[in-house]
Amino acid sequence: VHLFTSLGYGYSAIISSTVLERLMPNMSTRVDIALSLICSIILGTLNAWFWLNSYIDNTLTDLLPVIMLGIIFTTMCFYYFYNREQQAIAGKLLEEAKRKQAEQEKALIQSQLMQMQSQIEPHFLFNTLANVSALMSQDVPKARMMLDKLTELLRTTLANSRLAETTIEDEIRKLNAYLAIQKA
Repeated sequence: VHLFTSLGYGYSAIISSTVLERLMPNMSTRVDIALSLICSIILGTLNAWFWLNSYIDNTLTDLLPVIMLGIIFTTMCFYYFYNREQQAIAGKLLEEAKRKQAEQEKALIQSQLMQMQSQIEPHFLFNTLANVSALMSQDVPKARMMLDKLTELLRTTLANSRLAETTIEDEIRKLNAYLAIQKA
C-alpha cells in the first residue's frame, strides 16, 4: 500500500507535468511547476485515498499526514528532477558553445594560413622574376625554362586554390615546377 501510494504521487507528478507541457508549451517554467505540483498532490491524494480507504475513516483528517508526506515527497522529486533537467540543458548549451568556438578557431587558423601564404608567394614570385631577368643576359634557355616552370606553377596553384581538394598528380606537378625553379 505504501509503495502504491508513493508511486501514485510520483507518477501523478510526471503525468501532470507532461500533460501541462504538451497542452500549454508557452507557459512559464514556474507556473508549470506550480500547476504540476498542485495537480500531482490532488491526484496523488486521490490515489492514496483509494489505497488507504479500507484502513481509515473517510475523513480528511485521517488523510492529512499522507497529504503532508505527499507534498514533501512531490516537492523534493520536482526539485531534484528539475535541477537535473537544468543541468542537462546547461551541458548541451556548453557543448554547443565549445563546438562553435572550435569552429571559429579553425576558421581563424585557416584565415591566418591563407594570409601567410599570400605573403610568401609574392616574395617567391619577385625573386624568381628577378632571377629570370638576370639570366636573360647570361643564359636565355635557362631563363626561358624558369619562366615556363613559373607559369606552370602559377597555373596549378591558381587552379588548386579554387578547389576544396586537389589530386596528388597536381601536387607533384606543382612541386616539380617549384623545385626546378629553386634548382635553377
